[in-house]
Amino acid sequence: MLSSIKKGGLLMAGNGLSNGLTNLLVMMAVSVIAMNSSVFYPLVSSGSVILTSAIAIFYYGEKFTRMQYVGIASGVVAVVLLNI
Repeated sequence: MLSSIKKGGLLMAGNGLSNGLTNLLVMMAVSVIAMNSSVFYPLVSSGSVILTSAIAIFYYGEKFTRMQYVGIASGVVAVVLLNI
C-alpha cells in the first residue's frame, strides 16, 4: 500500500511540474507572439483537446465513432466559447 502511495505521489508531482512548465511556456509564447490573448488562450485550450484526440488515434490506435467525433468537436467548441 505504501509503495502505491509513493507511486501516486510521484505521478502527481510529475503532473504538477508538467502543468507548471506548460503554463510557463504559454506565458512566454504570449509575450513573443503578437496575438491577442483572447484569441491565443482558446487556441491553446482547444489545441490540447485536439492533440489528445490525435494521440489516441495515431499512437494508441483508438477507433472513434461518429458520436465520439461529435463529442470531441462539441468539446472544442465549448472550450473556445468558455475562453472568449
